[in-house]
Amino acid sequence: MGIRLMRPYLLGLLAAAYRCVGQVDDGLVTLAEAFRLAEATEESAITPPLLLCQDELRLMQAGTPSAMYQAEVCWHQVLDVVRDHQTKSWELGAALHLSRLWQRQGKRTEARALLAGIYDWFTEAFDTTDLQEAKALVDALA
Repeated sequence: MGIRLMRPYLLGLLAAAYRCVGQVDDGLVTLAEAFRLAEATEESAITPPLLLCQDELRLMQAGTPSAMYQAEVCWHQVLDVVRDHQTKSWELGAALHLSRLWQRQGKRTEARALLAGIYDWFTEAFDTTDLQEAKALVDALA
C-alpha cells in the first residue's frame, strides 16, 4: 500500500529490539532507514528517541574512542532537536546522557554546567526519575 506514516516509529522499535539482543549493526541500519523516512514524512517528533537508540547502539560498539566521539555528536544533535521543540523533559534526558559520557571522559566541569543549567529550570516534579538522577549526578560532579 505504500504507507509510510508511523513507519519511522516502528523502525525505531525494531532497532530497540536489535539493541536488546545485541545486534548492533542491524540496529544501526534500521535506524538509518528510520531517519530517512522521518525526514521524508516530516515526522520530526520521532527524532529524539531515534537518536537515543542510536547513541545506545554506538556505545555498545565496545566504547572505542570513535564510538565515544559518535555518541557525543549524537547527544549534541538530540539537544539541538529537543531545544527546537522546547521540550525540557527530553532536554533533561539528553543532558543526563551527555553529562554521563563527559563524566567518563573526565569533563566533569562541562558535564556539571550542562546538567545543572537544565536541572535548575525545573520548579516541580522533583520526584521523577530523571530529575532525581540529574540531582544525584550534579551533586556527584560538584
